[in-house]
Amino acid sequence: MRTFPWLTGLVCAVAVTVATPAPVAAGTIGFRIDAEVTAGEEVRVKVTATHTGDENATEVYPEVSLLDRKAEGEKLPTLAAGAKHVWELNIPGPPLPKGAYVVAIRLRYADLNGYPFEALSTVQALVSAKAGSKVSGAFRIPKMSPDDKVVGTLALRRPPARKSSTFEGSILAPSGLEVSPERFPVMFDEAGNASVQLTINNKKLLPGTSVNIFALITGNDDGLRQTDTIRGTVSVGAAVARVSKVTFYGAAAALAGLWVLLEIAALLYDRTKGSR
Repeated sequence: MRTFPWLTGLVCAVAVTVATPAPVAAGTIGFRIDAEVTAGEEVRVKVTATHTGDENATEVYPEVSLLDRKAEGEKLPTLAAGAKHVWELNIPGPPLPKGAYVVAIRLRYADLNGYPFEALSTVQALVSAKAGSKVSGAFRIPKMSPDDKVVGTLALRRPPARKSSTFEGSILAPSGLEVSPERFPVMFDEAGNASVQLTINNKKLLPGTSVNIFALITGNDDGLRQTDTIRGTVSVGAAVARVSKVTFYGAAAALAGLWVLLEIAALLYDRTKGSR
């Protein structure tokens, strides 16, 4: 049987090409968000954003919200790496009943390619009241992949001083995620423990992204409303290139077919040469 040593080299070359991805370098954008709240007849929020990455951010501005009230800060065309900026905002609305509230902060920005991102933070707003003992716990979320869906677990502990039997939960998540349910009742057992499972669907977060997500737990003790926060982290791993079995066996079949054609061509050539 006639052989073609160069064909073996071709097979090796194809295998090496498929298995060796090219590395890609990219800059990073990150923020530390600090906030102060003064709550009286009106709610004033001071937001300081410090850029901790190494790539300039564009279209940077904060949005603050308290219950159904919102305010936005002035948009910066660019915030350089290592720089910081301070916004002072007033959240409009009538005076709030006494209680311990939470102001949600969304810092919106884009990278140099115009792709939108946002960073989340929260700060407590006390209205004519002191904060009581807080609901504590952990928000455990498995690492995700792009276009992935995972189940996160919210494990909560009610302090003995909080006697309210009715607590409500809600989720503060970046716009690239869908969380279900977004609102839910929280039922503590006699020992003061509660557990809630939440489905988290990645719609837009890119590989390598790590963002905060918050559970807001609200109870009402003796007419005093109090909202506590439990922070979790959503991390999106890098996409992994895979060669399916169908693709591999299809390539193998094509190479085998090529081998047969070459053998047939060689036999025809030998016969033609011998008949002369």
